[in-house]
Amino acid sequence: MKKDEANPDAWRPQLPFFLSPSHCRLIPVSIAKPEQMAYCKELMKKMQEKGVRAEIDDRELMLKKKVVSAGKMWVPYILVVGDREVASHKLVVRGRADRDEGKGKVEGEAEFIERLARMLEGYPQQRLPLPSLLSQQVIFSRLL
Repeated sequence: MKKDEANPDAWRPQLPFFLSPSHCRLIPVSIAKPEQMAYCKELMKKMQEKGVRAEIDDRELMLKKKVVSAGKMWVPYILVVGDREVASHKLVVRGRADRDEGKGKVEGEAEFIERLARMLEGYPQQRLPLPSLLSQQVIFSRLL
């Protein structure tokens, strides 16, 4: 767990990267636009070829709720994919460990995937037996 130095009372729980059930969550701005979903699926396939566990949040929720949901699930990297990302092949990467939580860094897709693959070198890589689309995954929740 890492302590947030800006707010010493706040703790940021974090799993080691290789232990995270999902290394990266791809969030299309609009699931109604087929080019965004196609680009997300293409990115996910490239990541999975390198051993990175990625998933696509294709649920019919507001964008902010999808980003907050990924944060609650401790996903290390969040990629919001819109029309600009599809056209330029540059990704806005939000990292859980980054200090600026609301902002993301712009990286090229190949550089980002290679960086994740380097972070996984030397660790066991196993794909989880879950669907890659969040709308198809079983939701485990505790009812009070």
